[in-house]
Amino acid sequence: TVDDLAARIGVSRRTIFRDLNTLSAAGLPYEFNHVARKYSATNPELLPPINLTEKESIALLLGARMLAKFGVVPDPDAAQSAATKLEAMLPEGTLGACGPLLEGTEVRPAPISDSSTIAALLPMLQAALFRRTKLRIRYDSRYERRIIPMIVRPYCTAFMQHGWYLFAFSETHKCVRALRVARISDVCTIPSSYRIDPGFNLDDFLGNAWFMIRGKQRFRVRIRFQRGIAADVEEVRWHKTQQTHYQPDGSLIFEAEVDGVSEMLNWVLGYGDQAVVEEPRALQELV
Repeated sequence: TVDDLAARIGVSRRTIFRDLNTLSAAGLPYEFNHVARKYSATNPELLPPINLTEKESIALLLGARMLAKFGVVPDPDAAQSAATKLEAMLPEGTLGACGPLLEGTEVRPAPISDSSTIAALLPMLQAALFRRTKLRIRYDSRYERRIIPMIVRPYCTAFMQHGWYLFAFSETHKCVRALRVARISDVCTIPSSYRIDPGFNLDDFLGNAWFMIRGKQRFRVRIRFQRGIAADVEEVRWHKTQQTHYQPDGSLIFEAEVDGVSEMLNWVLGYGDQAVVEEPRALQELV
C-alpha cells in the first residue's frame, strides 16, 4: 500500500505518488489492486531485449568484468550477474568472437579502496541526493583528527582515483565538503528538504587542484624530468592544464597551473633524482 511504501522508504504519501508517476514515465509499468488497495509491478524485467553489435558487446562485457573484479562498484556481485546475463543473450557467433578477445584482455587499475564496505551506505547517500533529503551523519575526519557530527545536503557522489566520495554542503561548516564515503557512519534521514546550489559544479569546486585538495594559492609548476623517464611522463595526462616540452638534451619540461602543491609531493618524490622542481619555491621546499 501507499502507507507501507511511505513508511518503508521514509517519505510522504505525496512523494510515493510522484515516484509512481516517474515509474510510468520511465516505461516501468505497475498495477493497482482496488480490493487490496496495493500496488505491484506488472513486469519484473527492467529492460526489453536489445540488439548489440560485436563492439558494443565487448565494451559492455569488459566494463562489467572490470567493475566486478576490481570493486569499483560497491556491489560486484551485481556487475558479475549483469555480465553473465549479457553473455547468455549473445548469439553464438558474437559470443565466439567476444570470448577470445576478453580472455586476452587484462585491466589492471591503480590500487583502490574496498568498495564492498560501503555497499549499503552508498545507495543511501544516492537516494538522499535523488530525493533532496538532508542527512545527519558522523564523519571520521583525518584532517581534523576527530569524529565530527554533521548535517549535510548531498550535492553529488563521485568515484575519484582511489574510492568513492560524497560532495555535500555541510550545515556544520557552512560550505561544501568532500567526504570519503568509507569514513561516514551513523547515517539517518532528516525530514527536511533542500535545493542544490545552482552555482555548484564539481569541476569549479575542485578548480586546478592536483587531485582533490584545492589550495588557496595558484602556482605555476615547472619540473624537469630526465631523459630516461621523459617519455613515460609525457604520455600520461596528469593534469588538465599540463604542457610538456622536450629539450635538446632529451629531458622533458612539465608545466601546469595548480591550486596548491601539497598533493604533488608524493608524485614528484616517486621519480627520485629523475625529477627536478624548477619552480615554484613552495614545491621545492616540500621536496
